[in-house]
Amino acid sequence: MNCSVFHFLLKLLLLCGVLAAITLVVLKRSSQEFVDLFYGKFLRPAPSLILGSSRAAQGIDPSSMMEAGENNSTLNFAFTNANSPYGPVYLEAIRHKLSAANKDAVFILEVNPLLLSLNEKEKNDTDTWRENDLTLDRQITFNEEPNYEYLLRNYRQPLYKLALGYASSDFQTLHSNGWLEQRVSMESKEVAKRKERMLASYRDVFKKHRPSPQRMEWLAKTVGFLKQHGRVVLVRIPTSGEMADLEYAYWEDFSQDLQALSQKHDAEYFDLISQSDTAETIDGHHLSISAAKALSKRLGALLKSNP
Repeated sequence: MNCSVFHFLLKLLLLCGVLAAITLVVLKRSSQEFVDLFYGKFLRPAPSLILGSSRAAQGIDPSSMMEAGENNSTLNFAFTNANSPYGPVYLEAIRHKLSAANKDAVFILEVNPLLLSLNEKEKNDTDTWRENDLTLDRQITFNEEPNYEYLLRNYRQPLYKLALGYASSDFQTLHSNGWLEQRVSMESKEVAKRKERMLASYRDVFKKHRPSPQRMEWLAKTVGFLKQHGRVVLVRIPTSGEMADLEYAYWEDFSQDLQALSQKHDAEYFDLISQSDTAETIDGHHLSISAAKALSKRLGALLKSNP
């Protein structure tokens, strides 16, 4: 290699290093604001967790659930029915969030029929399950701040949008405790429109799913793992009456099956689905902000009254 080629390669290497350093600085600064609906859940370990779907992500606020100063390190580590159904991917992610020495935690596991179901493309073989190659499966580092791996691998928009502040949102806040606050119009006509669309979508969704004994087994494995670290409580969150009726038609014995599973594995089960006729939702599926805070306070009271 002659000197001119060597000097060119050296300059190219230095340039790449400078660009990489600038990129990391920009990403670090940009990631201190809102990134997306998941990023804040991957920054630090947490001794206690809230698990489940978007119903839990929006419906359980750790700050409202716990009294001031009591277990205020609880993290809402719930995602969506697609990303975090109970299975090997979610369990492995949960393992990453916990300290092996933690023995006095509280774990809230939201349960609903779709979290324990397979769709028409999924077989009993876990290699075919829908969460494979999605966020939790792709992520390796779960407790880094800033989490460069998440930004480079799992941020779904071009990075320049993050750097220029386009990721910020006036309608969504992912709080540091993992609770996703969705601010939408609660005007009755707007709620009715969102509810109609959501229910129409889920009527079709339920036709394409089936209850899964394999998912139930993985829920049992998840409960068994978490029992080594503390108290495990399964919770069925209220939704609209119409959505509750759809779930009942799809899986009539769901509550009985979950009660049996919790008893078998020495966990607790709070079945709050009967409150669905009076629960305020933003779309027939997810609780409104005020309803989420009220539910979270009730969960905190239930935990305190059932030590």
